[in-house]
Amino acid sequence: MELKSITFQHRDFEIDFGGVCINKDYVKVSYDRTGNILIGMDILSKMDIHIGKSKILGKTAFIACPYESMNQEYHEALSHHFDI
Repeated sequence: MELKSITFQHRDFEIDFGGVCINKDYVKVSYDRTGNILIGMDILSKMDIHIGKSKILGKTAFIACPYESMNQEYHEALSHHFDI
């Protein structure tokens, strides 16, 4: 129980980003983490991702959308925050 490197595998994982869901066959989770959560590359590789200083917020922002769900609202958010 003292090992911090142990992970547990969960099947049929689904994460909901405000109504946009990403499904995975499985995901490994470590319950001993003391810092921020990390999203694995296997999940991020399914998304269009932009990280940078938002011109609206004045601080670093993370905006992402699953490739199969990209729409006009996502493109408008990129335009508003990052001038993309």
